[in-house]
Amino acid sequence: MHRIKMIRDIWNTTRRFGKQMLENSIANLPSLLSGTPMGALRDKFKGVPAICFAAGPSLDEALPEIKKTTNALLIACDSAVGSLLKENIQPHVVATADSHLANIKKLRPHMHRLTNTMLVFGVESNPDNVRCYLGRRRTGVTAYNKLITNWLAPNLKLGCQFPQMTSVMHLAVSFATAIGAEPIILVGVDLAYIGKRSHSSGAVFNHIPEKKSNLIAINGVSGDVVHAPPPLVADRIILEQNIDQSQVRMINTSLRGAFIENSEIKSIAEVAETELGEQLNVNALMESIAWEPASDNERIIAEVARLIERLAGFASQCEKQSDAVRQILKRHGGRYNFAGLESDSNGLIGGDERFQNENNDLISLIEESFLDEIQPILKQSEINDAKTKTSKNEKIVDQLTNIQLKYTVFRQSANTLIGYLKTVAKNFAKMKKQLDLFATDTGNYQHRIDLAECFRDCGEIWQAVNAYLQCIDTDPQRPVAYKGLIQLYIDAQLWAAANEMAATARTIFPDDEDVGRLEKMVENHIDSIFYQMNAAWKTGDVSKSKRLLDAYKLLRDDDPQVREIETDIDLLENSSLEKPDMNHAGSADLQARFKQAVQAVKNQDIERGVGILEGLCLDFPDLTAKLRSQIGDCRILQKNYKSALWNFLKAWQHGLRGDEMKRKIDLLRSYG
Repeated sequence: MHRIKMIRDIWNTTRRFGKQMLENSIANLPSLLSGTPMGALRDKFKGVPAICFAAGPSLDEALPEIKKTTNALLIACDSAVGSLLKENIQPHVVATADSHLANIKKLRPHMHRLTNTMLVFGVESNPDNVRCYLGRRRTGVTAYNKLITNWLAPNLKLGCQFPQMTSVMHLAVSFATAIGAEPIILVGVDLAYIGKRSHSSGAVFNHIPEKKSNLIAINGVSGDVVHAPPPLVADRIILEQNIDQSQVRMINTSLRGAFIENSEIKSIAEVAETELGEQLNVNALMESIAWEPASDNERIIAEVARLIERLAGFASQCEKQSDAVRQILKRHGGRYNFAGLESDSNGLIGGDERFQNENNDLISLIEESFLDEIQPILKQSEINDAKTKTSKNEKIVDQLTNIQLKYTVFRQSANTLIGYLKTVAKNFAKMKKQLDLFATDTGNYQHRIDLAECFRDCGEIWQAVNAYLQCIDTDPQRPVAYKGLIQLYIDAQLWAAANEMAATARTIFPDDEDVGRLEKMVENHIDSIFYQMNAAWKTGDVSKSKRLLDAYKLLRDDDPQVREIETDIDLLENSSLEKPDMNHAGSADLQARFKQAVQAVKNQDIERGVGILEGLCLDFPDLTAKLRSQIGDCRILQKNYKSALWNFLKAWQHGLRGDEMKRKIDLLRSYG
């Protein structure tokens, strides 16, 4: 049943957001084609441990342990970035995939701190997240976008197709798999609600519906039942399928979340001690990669022009076919003049089948992107097929009418696509012209400024920022680039970056009126955040107060006015969080869950048994020694001797000692 719901949800998503995702994909083409192709990154991190961070509630508990290690590639889903940066944990890679406009809220406050962090984005992502991401290192991918997979990727050698994905977590895990990372460690991937929380404390969104009837009861790691909304259930099923197909070693550290098939279960403490001990310089690996695009602008422009030409020919054919159907229907006067109708229509209906076969690549692209427009055609076909009291000629008229509607939709959709692609081609041509001019005299300051403004006008914020910064590096005593950059940050609502650059410019150019005006604009915005925060707090809107407080602190962290509100919010949050009841769980619960663990091990489902025992460790800390010993025995059954040793040592530390335990530890140590 869960899988049926998953398929239904994916279909509904395509229908509701197909056109939006197409528009996003086209808006993201400059970043896709100017960034490093995914094909050039495959297996670049072979055998390197990677930690994939999602923003589930368990992320908060894992962060103190994560801060102790530098021996892994850190890949953060966009929703987890705030939590990581709040603890001064700098991810090496950020993943973003959500197509909705609100998704920019997850990254916008932190863009200025991610300039050296790579971005991996789904081409259907909200373009603001991609264009405003200030780092130069980036790569785009897709699972099913036919504009990319059938056209641009093969011809421009992008190598950017990924397995099925419906969430940013899938993107992060598939990216880690594609670059050869192993093991892949899942942190904060709860895929269920924990207590009264849907996300970690640093996430932008945190909501659980009041009605539990909207949630699905599923198996938890620790042997209990947890609840998740249908989209999270679908996400888990797809993740399990992708893990199974990749055969990559996956470790799930969420001990209170959903049970994930095909993954190992370990606490984050065990992972830190047993999986991340080898010294690793991830930054050096990142620096060793040539972050270059697959093609130059001239080839990109030519490829886009070829696709436009093909679409224009397709639209023209659709119009001719539609006119031919119209003439036949007109000749036979609708439904009541059938003489010669069958012979007139035979060639056209046969031609329609040939037309569809010849243009299947374009038709599949249109069907994917314009499903709302296509749906009435499919529905009418089903109605026509279901009719029982209809003559042969009436059936032909029904068929022709539907064919005519289909050609109209195909033509209109193709022309819409052409309009989108012409805008892309026009912007690439503008950027190429300015880059060619700059290449004639790279020392010319005005050419650099013109290049930055060209990128800005084309909406490519990240490229404009880099061009302005190059101007500042070239001549730090000229104010033009500073002012252009501050205005760009303000227009993109990148207030932290604007605040920093305005302060720098004011120091260098204290008497410049434009710099003062821009600085005042930034200050006014920051003041408005404080006033909104104060108003929200006074009206009792704690969630909004907290969000605005976090935004304000990023801009004025030293303001003493916020300390009182910050303290009050922390006290309120700590008192309202639902914590597991570890001291008062009854013996009946212990016995039932332990029985589950024993049965799972007997059924050779050892990992599920380990998950239940890990959950019991959390809920019954006074039994930690015995439970750790039993987990160690399970690991021996799996021949995972490193994990077994770790658990036996923990059992020893918690007081379970004796000759038998010492013998096990000594034996495992002898294995090296």
